[in-house]
Amino acid sequence: MVLGKSLRNHNTSKKLVALVGPQMSEPCKAVLKRIYDEVREVDVLDSGDTAHLAMMKRPDLGVTFTKLHCWTLTHYSKCVFMDADTLVRLTLSLP
Repeated sequence: MVLGKSLRNHNTSKKLVALVGPQMSEPCKAVLKRIYDEVREVDVLDSGDTAHLAMMKRPDLGVTFTKLHCWTLTHYSKCVFMDADTLVRLTLSLP
């Protein structure tokens, strides 16, 4: 929600698409649909590598392959992928 809102606040002229997993609730999807042009549910892709992820103490990284679904957005000629934890800010250069 924050990423989409920050892009809207900077007057993006591009369509915004959110890829969400099936675990996302309908009320959350409804909020995203007010911000994004398209909210697409995708299957979670899990690496299944629990042993290495446990050694790194990062079990959350197992599902990072899910973002590969951005390659299925073939009806767009260009795509820029941004993680949901990104915030767009305007930076001013002062003389």
